[in-house]
Amino acid sequence: MILYNTTFIFDAGADPGVFLDWARHRYIPAALSSPGIESHLLALIDNPAAEGTRSYALQLVMADEAAAALWDGTADELRSALEAAYGKGRVVWFSTFMDIISRSQSDPTLEAR
Repeated sequence: MILYNTTFIFDAGADPGVFLDWARHRYIPAALSSPGIESHLLALIDNPAAEGTRSYALQLVMADEAAAALWDGTADELRSALEAAYGKGRVVWFSTFMDIISRSQSDPTLEAR
């Protein structure tokens, strides 16, 4: 299994609602409809050292490297649309592929904040 993490970094003055709306209504649904993607996690990164920025991690659990490679190509177009919404240079991102060594499942009835 592969964990595909994309970290999005914004100027602290940027409206987070634009990103959250895009993530919830465009990026995540597109990802979950892509073959081999099982689940997602969206998290606000708490990094006091990164003054002047706000960062989010969007993680996708994928069946294998083929699913990750397919999604990586698809996601470029979506991320370009996000950049267009904020303006060039106001959002940056990077993606990391990780092999999952160990994983547990939590109670699905618990709601995220």
